[in-house]
Amino acid sequence: MGIWGRGGLCRGAAPAPAREVERLLTGAVQLIEAAIATIAQAAEISVNWFVSFDQVVAGREIATHMRSGDVILARGRGYYACAGQETGVREFFSTARSPLCRAKTPRG
Repeated sequence: MGIWGRGGLCRGAAPAPAREVERLLTGAVQLIEAAIATIAQAAEISVNWFVSFDQVVAGREIATHMRSGDVILARGRGYYACAGQETGVREFFSTARSPLCRAKTPRG
């Protein structure tokens, strides 16, 4: 089991002083609250993402796969997402009638 050290997750490192842990947690909460406030104000949100993962084939061979996609939410207008992998692309749509898109921003 590791603990968070100066450079990330460290095994066998001395535990950080309680004051340092509290300072880091306070900073993390402030960062998350700022991100939530920014997203809540946005009329449109767009995210691009990707994931890579390995698959063991026949117990010895490793095949690395990539999956990626885009997500766009325009409040009051609709939602679009697509996810692609070697086997093809899947698309997801929603219209302004969807509960996901009916949420109003503070501006509108």
